[in-house]
Amino acid sequence: MTTGKDVYESIQSKVSEQQRQVKGLYDKLLGIENDINGLTQDREDCYAKLATTYLPELTAETVKDTLKEKQSKVQAIFMEKQQKRKSLEQQISEATTQKTALKTDFDDVTGKWDDARKDRDTLRVKVHEALSKDDSYKALVVEARHLHDRVNNSTSRIRQVKDEAVQKLPEFETNKIFQYLLRRGYGTDKYVGSSIAKKLDGWIAGKINFAENKTSYDFFKSMPELMKIELDKRQSQLEEIMKKGQDAEEKYSKQYGLSAIVEKGQKYDAQRKRFIENMASLDHDAKEYEDARKALDNTKDLYHQAAVQELKDFLKSAGIAELKSRALETPSKEDDALVYRIDEIDESVRKQKDEAKSVKGELDEASEKLDKLNALASKYNSNNYDSYNSRFHDGLDIDNLLTGYMLGRMSTDNVWGSISNNHYTHQESSYSSSSSGSSFGGGSFSSGGGSFGGGGFSSGSGF
Repeated sequence: MTTGKDVYESIQSKVSEQQRQVKGLYDKLLGIENDINGLTQDREDCYAKLATTYLPELTAETVKDTLKEKQSKVQAIFMEKQQKRKSLEQQISEATTQKTALKTDFDDVTGKWDDARKDRDTLRVKVHEALSKDDSYKALVVEARHLHDRVNNSTSRIRQVKDEAVQKLPEFETNKIFQYLLRRGYGTDKYVGSSIAKKLDGWIAGKINFAENKTSYDFFKSMPELMKIELDKRQSQLEEIMKKGQDAEEKYSKQYGLSAIVEKGQKYDAQRKRFIENMASLDHDAKEYEDARKALDNTKDLYHQAAVQELKDFLKSAGIAELKSRALETPSKEDDALVYRIDEIDESVRKQKDEAKSVKGELDEASEKLDKLNALASKYNSNNYDSYNSRFHDGLDIDNLLTGYMLGRMSTDNVWGSISNNHYTHQESSYSSSSSGSSFGGGSFSSGGGSFGGGGFSSGSGF
């Protein structure tokens, strides 16, 4: 048997694991970029030393200054972008920290909420047992069931009569002879006429079977309304019985302390919902920051591209090529080492940039997975699957399910479908709290857990 808390802990464990992965990738990316910064500065120093060795003083200073200028231009843009990314990372970190703090409070409230649910279910059984021994209450249940059945039958009968009236009344209303006799008041005290007229009307009435049809006509014209009056009377009687039953349930509910525990549980439930909403809001904010960071990394403005191209063109210029050529032609090993170091740096920078691009892709993918896990955890809480009596069938392998989810083998709908389809609520006692159709968060909690709670009689929830 797998409990709701077990599954929730597995989800949270995967969330924490994913958070560590995202943090590790971001730190790795910063480290790579810092290495590139250091290598770039090292390369600039190597070119400056070569220029000082092989060029006239004025030309050497020009090369050094030009290299520094172009390198600084690229570096300034890069640093600005890196600063923006750090700012976004700081906002992501703050949102995560705030959520962690909220999660601590949420877990505390959830513990109290769960305890209140346990107490509620225990007290429901006691109230139910007390009600089952109360003869007056049992008599109310029997009477309420009887009235409820009569109300249902009457409602069904009225609907049938109305349907028949809709079909049959037009036949009477379009029959000119029937309407003529009806207007004359034939067969009533209001009917008057000469002997000849009476004789003719009687002959006509016999031909169309007026007396029998008049009975049917009067039935369809007046009976639905008369039946509605009787139904309203029975409905009022049922409501009166319901009120008495609810009063009896409330009496025992207060006597055993169930009303108080329900009120407390509802308070905790409201707090839980606020925490879930606030944590979801922080997840939303963090995702927006992540999207902004991703867009920042994947966008290179024209100014940045132009600055990088200037630096590349300068490093490929005849002056720089001449420096490397001269160094290799001299017998000195020191300048050769500088050239080799420049080539080594260029190769390292290319590799580091490739690795940075790869890490950015991994970071984006890991962040998306974290967003999905956070959304899954939020939905899990919102459905109260983390409650004390929440259970899952043995067929649910949550760890394998989450692993497949992270590897992209399953969609969010597939994962949630597996979780919800394997979920059920465990009842500790023979009396099911579902008979009252309620829970702390259900909106129709019956304090007595009897036949009259939840705002309506349930024929299947008596004794």
